[in-house]
Amino acid sequence: MTLLVVVGAVVVVLVVLVLVVPRLILRGDERSASTPTGLGDPVPGGRTTSVTTDDGADLAVEEWGTGTPIVLVHGLSLDHRSWHYQYVDLADRFRLVGVDLRGHGRSTLGSEPVGPHRFAADLATVLEQLDLRDAVVVGHSLGGTVVGQLCADRADLVSERVAGLVFVGTFASAIAGEGRFRELFSPTMIRLAARFQTSTEPRGEANTRPLAYVMARSPFGPHPQPEQVRFTLDMGSATAPSVMGGATLANIDYDVRDALGAIDRPSLVVRGAHDSLSTERSVAQLEAALADPEVVTFEGCGHLPMLEDRARFADVLAGFVDRVTTRP
Repeated sequence: MTLLVVVGAVVVVLVVLVLVVPRLILRGDERSASTPTGLGDPVPGGRTTSVTTDDGADLAVEEWGTGTPIVLVHGLSLDHRSWHYQYVDLADRFRLVGVDLRGHGRSTLGSEPVGPHRFAADLATVLEQLDLRDAVVVGHSLGGTVVGQLCADRADLVSERVAGLVFVGTFASAIAGEGRFRELFSPTMIRLAARFQTSTEPRGEANTRPLAYVMARSPFGPHPQPEQVRFTLDMGSATAPSVMGGATLANIDYDVRDALGAIDRPSLVVRGAHDSLSTERSVAQLEAALADPEVVTFEGCGHLPMLEDRARFADVLAGFVDRVTTRP
């Protein structure tokens, strides 16, 4: 009888956690939301191009504006739309170039698997085929590791074509130096999760259940906007689970700490104060590795400051671009 009571209590707790709590969290966010968020604002004058890589992947590229090029590289399971606010806010001053990484958004997969070196080679192809010069390259989360790997693999190209680097919510090493817990347990957890991410077909439609919302909400700061959370869910629905698992698995060995110091370009490191994915330790690693870093912390933000505080992000990014492109 006691065992039945315990089992029953466990079932009730699980039902509450899975069904009731997510609904309460969602309702609370919706009550406190400030609308509209501007995600539906059009960006006039967009240009769509496609860049083909050496292994046959077609990379979708969206461009807005003219002037100094700012190349924007998104995070895992997102796409170029994660920079929507920057297109709206900065296209009157700069040339914004949004890239869909292979297997994300409208970009296809080539014959080679996803991973830091392959993503970096793709980014190099974009810079070369579009003949971008004096560019500021911005990477968020996984996109930041792509930028870091580009510095390690193609320092010659960075020296030739890049004026400045921006790292948003990212790190210089995925595992090493990130603390004993991550070093000991993260590889095992990542490999285990990858075994369940085998589907090669994207979901196609965003999961609208409250539990999915709560999971997508977790990278945000303490007061997320529901529209922005759903926006990330929508982007994630276009990415196949196998791509997410493969990219995460390949990133275990990512470590460019020794390579970044050789890049003589100004760098900006941006982190949300509530970011649980890119920690203070991650920022310290990046700052120590980079030759000429500037660190900016966004209070009240989590892992996606370019969405969570668009006005400040536009000011900080524009100011950095102006500084690095007017230097002698």
